Amino acid sequence: MPRDESLGDGSLSGKGGGHLAQLARHSGVLLLGNVLSRGVGFFLLPLYTGRLPTEDFSYMEAILNVATVVSLVASHGMTAAMIWALKTGGRDGGGEPDEAARQRIVRVTSGWAMLSALVICGGAMALAAPLGRLATDTDGHALTMLCFVAAQGLRDMTYPAEGILKVRFRTVPVAFMSFGEFLVAVVGNIIAVRFLDAGILGIAVVAVIAAAFRLVLGLVYVPEMRRPLVDLGLVRRLVAYGLPLMPMAIAFNVLSTTDRVLLNQLGFEQSGGLYAYGDKFARIVELALIAPMGMMWPAVFFNIAKDRDAQGQFARIATLFAGVGGFMAFALTMIGAPLARLLDTSGDAHGGLWARMIRTDGRFEGAASVIGVLTIGYVCYGLHDIARVGFSIRARNIMLAVSVCAAALLNLVLNWFWIPRHGGMGAAWATMAAYGFMLAFTLLLSEQLYPQRWEWGRLASVAVVFVGGAAAVGAFAPPDHTAVGLGVRLGAVLVAPLALVAVGFLRPEDKAAIGALVARVRRRGKPGDSGNAGAGAGDE
Repeated sequence: MPRDESLGDGSLSGKGGGHLAQLARHSGVLLLGNVLSRGVGFFLLPLYTGRLPTEDFSYMEAILNVATVVSLVASHGMTAAMIWALKTGGRDGGGEPDEAARQRIVRVTSGWAMLSALVICGGAMALAAPLGRLATDTDGHALTMLCFVAAQGLRDMTYPAEGILKVRFRTVPVAFMSFGEFLVAVVGNIIAVRFLDAGILGIAVVAVIAAAFRLVLGLVYVPEMRRPLVDLGLVRRLVAYGLPLMPMAIAFNVLSTTDRVLLNQLGFEQSGGLYAYGDKFARIVELALIAPMGMMWPAVFFNIAKDRDAQGQFARIATLFAGVGGFMAFALTMIGAPLARLLDTSGDAHGGLWARMIRTDGRFEGAASVIGVLTIGYVCYGLHDIARVGFSIRARNIMLAVSVCAAALLNLVLNWFWIPRHGGMGAAWATMAAYGFMLAFTLLLSEQLYPQRWEWGRLASVAVVFVGGAAAVGAFAPPDHTAVGLGVRLGAVLVAPLALVAVGFLRPEDKAAIGALVARVRRRGKPGDSGNAGAGAGDE
């Protein structure tokens, strides 16, 4: 495991810089794997838009969401509990256990994960028909639901392997697992949708095959998983930590899926299909930034918590995350509509790239209107991952569940009232409001338990530059389907980060630390660079 040499002072230099570099390095490796694993649907959008009816986008999202809820019940926070036990020995403020104890924790977690997935996901597969009707408000999706639940169950069995690899900072094998799953999914989906015309049922069958392949790779990379162990005493401790995370995870899922479910249930299937298509572009923020960081975050924040100025380091990470996430949200808001047209192969999809980006005859025209609002919500969601660390460090996950459940309830109420009035746009505003509330409420609840000194002035500069800039372009620039309008938006993407620097977002010590991190990356792999000898230990 990489070692950090200097003391933390809350800046990006020193020990905090070591944690940040560790987080950035391994998140970067996982970024590639995550883009491949979870980006299959995005990469295949040209195939889907040309072969699937618009409403099938909404149906598939709804079925996947129900399958995900089943998966969350089956996993009930056990991987997070395993990481907690490996980092603390199962005690608040405790140290890491010895190697024998660590192996026992992995074997017990793996055995329990496999048993839970078999029992709970197997039961849900027996109820596939009513669950399919619940998700889509139509009949005929039982087999699709069964396959997606089976795929999620196989993923549940794989999660302990991914968790232990991240704790050991062996992110390259995790990326290889994602790459293998990606290859199987791409080839399988092309065959199922393009050649067999199997629709979303074919996609579901391929998901089972790809998830099984990922599980096999996990068993190869983590041999302990091939020798599952039963230890009810350890299971009770792990469940006590992880079980409060289950309602939180389900509430997260409800929060992120209420929009599409209610769009179907309230008779807005066509609008729901457009919304689901636009959401795929907004979720690039999650795919490329939030998810890779979230994968490594538990393995890193327990290390940060041991430093003298941990709260200051968390605040600095939140500021930098807001800057990067804000820029990504701004860029997607600017170019989301042309990109959505480019990948829409319905209608008259002929011509060069430019002609396709400015055409307005596709079936999914108008889907991009929700991108800007949704990306703001997803940035708040990413910041929430930083705001909630105190609950995990203090083993008070029930408070986290309260915050997320409150946000999910708010999202349900807002969607119920706004969708009939505003359609997909109402769903987007409800989602953004719920994520913003969740972030604020979590910070409020953690104030007494584990306060963080967030840098509100610098966070405000991010909002002014990116939100204000997007509003100004939307109000005064020509439409995005014209040459001038697209050019203005591309120019805004280039100018916005310079404007953020101009208003003083980066402090001198930040610039120096970023320069040091860039120099460190450039030195990696050079012969005779002793400074990197310890930094890369355990990476591979």
